[in-house]
Amino acid sequence: MKLYIVRHGDYDTTDILQRLNQKGTQDIQRVADYLRDQGVRVREIWHSPKRRAAESAEIFQTALQCAVIKEKDSASPNAVPDAVMEDLAAQDEDILIVSHLPFIPRLLTEFMMQAEEESPRFPTAAVAVLERTGGQWRQIDFINPEFLS
Repeated sequence: MKLYIVRHGDYDTTDILQRLNQKGTQDIQRVADYLRDQGVRVREIWHSPKRRAAESAEIFQTALQCAVIKEKDSASPNAVPDAVMEDLAAQDEDILIVSHLPFIPRLLTEFMMQAEEESPRFPTAAVAVLERTGGQWRQIDFINPEFLS
């Protein structure tokens, strides 16, 4: 099983709805297209209730032709990763999660991938790719939209 952990795209902080801005939409689309071109397919896409995460998830849903998209409070910015970890333990097919800081570094810490103080290095629209083999998770890739053509 592979897990794709995505930070939502860039958004305008002055927008009360916190929708993706043009850069955020373009970055997420670029990353979603890259994953599609790499043959990535996911069974489900989970996202936090925040608008910018939902919009990012919808772009991935279209690009990856994923039928199942779920809003999860457990992926909110300040959520504790326990509920997501429990949900993931029951999964055996690839999942993509769209969330936020500080949730993403907390989740990665649960996988023992990186410490929380590294969170500023997880730019918007970036993707950490993890793989579970024999009950153990390991990070196998990191995709930064700035490095995609």
